[in-house]
Amino acid sequence: MSGCSWSVVSPGESMGSRDRLLRVPILLLALSVAFLATGPAAWAAPIPEGFLLDVQITDGTRTWTSDETALSELLSLVENGTETTLALMAPQTVLAGGSTILDWDSTYDPDPFVTNNFVVVNNSAVSQTYFVSVVAPINPAFPVNSIVQSNIILTLNDDDNLNGATVSALSGTSVYEAFLNGSSALTFLDDPFSNSCASPFDCTFNGISAAAVASQGIAATAATSIGITIRFDLSPGDSAAVQSRFEVVPEPASAMLFGLALATALVCGRRGQR
Repeated sequence: MSGCSWSVVSPGESMGSRDRLLRVPILLLALSVAFLATGPAAWAAPIPEGFLLDVQITDGTRTWTSDETALSELLSLVENGTETTLALMAPQTVLAGGSTILDWDSTYDPDPFVTNNFVVVNNSAVSQTYFVSVVAPINPAFPVNSIVQSNIILTLNDDDNLNGATVSALSGTSVYEAFLNGSSALTFLDDPFSNSCASPFDCTFNGISAAAVASQGIAATAATSIGITIRFDLSPGDSAAVQSRFEVVPEPASAMLFGLALATALVCGRRGQR
C-alpha cells in the first residue's frame, strides 16, 4: 500500500524499540508542519556584508552607542527570496534603565528598497535624543532616476500619563532623511517639526505624524547603497514608534537598457571562458 509504512518486531526486539521507530516519522512530520507554519527560518547571524546599523541614544549627560559586534548577537536574520530582514530578537534596555528599544527591524532588497522600523521608550525623567540609521548595499549597482513609495509614520504615546508627550526634530535636521550612495536624497518632518498630545487618549488621535512621496524624479545614477536615518527628541516617560521606507527605481527605458547591457556582459563573459 502506497503512503503507508510498516515496522516489524523481531523476536529479540522490544516493544520500546518499535515505539522509537514509530516516533521518528512522527517527529519529522511535526517539524515539517512547524516549518510550513512559520515560513522562512530566522537565526542569529553576523550582520550581512555592507549593511550598517547605527543606534545612538543620549539624555544630555550619558550616551549609549551600538556597535556591530554586539548587535550581531542580538539580531535575527531572515532571507526570503531577494529580501533580507534583520530584527531585534528581544527588547534591550540601555542607559542604566533610562531607555528601552522595544523593537527594531529592517528589510532591504537590491530592487532596491530599505525600511527602518522601531519602537523606543524614554524611561527617564529627562528628554532623550534618538538616532537610528541603516544603510543597505545594492550589488550589483542599479540604475535609478526616481524615488517611489517612500514614507514615514511616527506615532507618539504618553506612556506615563503625565503632562502629555512631545516629539520633535533636532535643530537644523529632519526626523527622516534618506540617503542614496551616501548623499541625502529625501527628507520628511524637517525642523521646526514638533508634535504633542495631552494624554494617552489624545495621542490616539493626535499623536501620529506622517509624510510620503508617491513618485519624485531625481538625477540618474547607479545606486550602490541606500539608507534611512531617523533622529528626534522624545519627552520623558513616553514612547515613539517609527515605520519608514525608502525606495528608488529606474524609468522603464533605463531598466531595459541596463538589462540588455547586463545580458550582453554575461554572454561576453561566457564566450571568454571557452
